[in-house]
Amino acid sequence: MNPSKNINWGVTLPPGKIITAILAVALGAGIYEHHEALRLRESVQALQQQQVALAAQTRLLQQEQTDATRRLGVLLAENARLKASPGISELLQLRGELSRLKATEVPPENNVAGADANTWRERVGRLKQYIRQHPDAAIPEFQYLTDREWLIVVDPGAPTVDFAGAVESLKSQAISRFANVVSPILQKYAGANHGRFPRELSQLRAFCDPDVAAILQQRYEIKPGSVLPPSALRDQGVKTDWVVAGKDTVQAGSADHLAIYTNGYSFFW
Repeated sequence: MNPSKNINWGVTLPPGKIITAILAVALGAGIYEHHEALRLRESVQALQQQQVALAAQTRLLQQEQTDATRRLGVLLAENARLKASPGISELLQLRGELSRLKATEVPPENNVAGADANTWRERVGRLKQYIRQHPDAAIPEFQYLTDREWLIVVDPGAPTVDFAGAVESLKSQAISRFANVVSPILQKYAGANHGRFPRELSQLRAFCDPDVAAILQQRYEIKPGSVLPPSALRDQGVKTDWVVAGKDTVQAGSADHLAIYTNGYSFFW
């Protein structure tokens, strides 16, 4: 008798248990695949959201670059326009007008109360003393300044007075004041000479006082109207073949000169 024939080397399961085991394995695999599919789907969704965010950021950066390029172009064009036009000159003229308007808001000395009035008077006195000590800083047109314009450049609210800066501010106001004196003189001359412009400044002596005539001879000359920038001719409606032009610049460090004609004045550089 062969003993090996009585040994069962395998495990035999009932058919029901085999099916149960197979289902358990299949179910486990299905659950794993389901979870894995969910994880992958979430990963895909996250990547898609990142791509959407990156695309939005890219569009935003492109728009910002486009806007920056456009602004740069505008600034370059404006810079070129200012260099080729009297923008700076017009600004100086408007600044002079603004200074005069501000000056009208300053109370007269005898109406300024208390310490402010004393400070104003004291600072104006020191400014005039500074000009006497620095005669080269003054211009003869200063005689056409009003008390209010002296007051406005020595604001008592400021800790100190920049005398050199105050003198430069006074220059632009004084020159504008003088221009308002000369323009009517040119009108009178034109009215007496069939609308013509004087060929020489000496021809204006009969139409103005000696101080004006002296300043004109010393600091001004007759130039063609073409010295005026195109925008002054266009925007201000200036129509003149000739102007009375300042020989010196309006202020130190400026390239602008005054030009006076029969119906006003402007600046050129």
